[in-house]
Amino acid sequence: MVPFSLRILQAELPQYMGRPKDALDNLYELQRTCCKVLKNLQDNLTEDGGPGEITPESRLGKNGVLSLQ
Repeated sequence: MVPFSLRILQAELPQYMGRPKDALDNLYELQRTCCKVLKNLQDNLTEDGGPGEITPESRLGKNGVLSLQ
């Protein structure tokens, strides 16, 4: 599993190499992926869209915060 901050870094890296269009495309793709994961969770599916036993309690982390892991 890749940390989200590393996904952001990977998406933004082309901007620092003089390819801002590629960076913007990457960021929009990351946004689409996040929206898809959130929709799957709202539909009581697993993050990747498969069937599973997902309860609100199982999504909460140690601090009572929504966890997508």
